[in-house]
This record gives sequence, C-alpha cells and structure tokens, in this order.
Amino acid sequence: RRRCLPSLAVIGAMKSGTTNIMLYLQNHPQLRTSEDMIGWPQESRYFSAAHDPEAAGRNWRFYLRKYPPATDGVLTFDKSPNYLLNPKIPSVLASLMPSLKLLVCLRNPTSRAYSHLQHECRNGRVRQAEGAVFRSK
Repeated sequence: RRRCLPSLAVIGAMKSGTTNIMLYLQNHPQLRTSEDMIGWPQESRYFSAAHDPEAAGRNWRFYLRKYPPATDGVLTFDKSPNYLLNPKIPSVLASLMPSLKLLVCLRNPTSRAYSHLQHECRNGRVRQAEGAVFRSK
C-alpha cells in the first residue's frame, strides 16, 4: 500500500504545546498523523530514536509504515518534539522531503521548566518536600 509522506513536521521543546497542536490538526478531516497499531495518533520519533539520523533516512520504510495509507486530498504530518534536540535531524528531513514545512513550538524557558517539573512530579519521577526537590529512585 502506498503511504503519504508528511507535509508538515511539528517539533519543539517538551511542554511547549506540541501535543495540543497535534490534536487540533488531527481534528481536520484532511490531516492525519502517524498512528500506532490500532490507528491512534502518536509521535513517530523515528529520526530522534535512531543513533544516526542520516542512516535512518537511508532506510525509512519503517517510518512510512507509521502513516495511514495514501488517500486523495489527505495530507499527513509528523509530530515529534524530540527532533528539535538533534541539530542533524532538520537537515535530514529537508533532504528526504524538500517540501516539508517545520512548525517549531517554543515557550518561555522558565514557564516550560516549571511545567516540566510539575509533569515529573505528577508521574512520580520527582517529589517535592518543603521547598526542596528530590529525584525519586
């Protein structure tokens, strides 16, 4: 089955709104993102998970399998915030998909760090006690 190359990549810092943007875009009837085995939207993280993004770009059939089959009038997009962390990834994406648009989400660093701390606390990876912060074991 033919797969649609992404037309857009949503990248950005963690806790900068990339998930909300993905959900807003996914609501459009002509936009789809990468999907898990049962069709739920998910971050592909294909190039950020690879030790060498350039090598991953040479063998990207697995990447394409994450996207729904090509349908007339439907565009796909990749939402992988981690792509922002590796300076090689945008150039690899540009060489593989020259018409790809990048949507970069940024946030005030202090607000983002505080939001990330709250996220870690909610997930039990960090705990707070009387003004101090401790990493959970």
